[in-house]
Amino acid sequence: MEEKILQLILDGEIRPGEWLRETDLATRLGVSRTPVRNAIAKLASTGVVVFHPNRGAQVRHYTVDDVVEIYESRALVESFVTGLVAEVIAPPRLEQLRELSDQMRVAEDGERARLNGLFHRAILAVRADHPLVGAAQNLVIPLLLHQVMASYGPAATERSMCQHEEIIDALEHRDRAWAESAMRTHILFGLNQYRQHAS
Repeated sequence: MEEKILQLILDGEIRPGEWLRETDLATRLGVSRTPVRNAIAKLASTGVVVFHPNRGAQVRHYTVDDVVEIYESRALVESFVTGLVAEVIAPPRLEQLRELSDQMRVAEDGERARLNGLFHRAILAVRADHPLVGAAQNLVIPLLLHQVMASYGPAATERSMCQHEEIIDALEHRDRAWAESAMRTHILFGLNQYRQHAS
């Protein structure tokens, strides 16, 4: 249920700052209030939703400084986990990553952003047993809300796609240091693009 509500937020149907009303969401999604309440609580644990005492839950509005800090944190956490993934990744997952990378090259901006989220989650899922994976996954969500990839021009998009391919190559070679470095470079490139767009 939290995935459905999150998708409404990612699609812009529920905007930052908007209140999440359990009754309205339950009607909209065709369920009772209990699963909606539980889903909102789970989204709050990711930081996407903020609870206000006696007022309810509200979609969080991220400031520019918030997003910069999230990128910087992600560059540390997700790159570290990607290095761990390089040691254990199996051929079927590498094939999935290549397929996602190929699809991103021909996708429209909104679809490319969705596929990009899938790409990063597919890498993290390989080490779902690691305690840092949950933190890394939660750091991706606010950046999806900002649709940073939608602001990329052709040159930036091509560079980002090449970075994805380098990450896959590093994982395929089971080179932990290379995989970690490639992911960190990719995330910091995204941060640079965000700063240019936000300024």
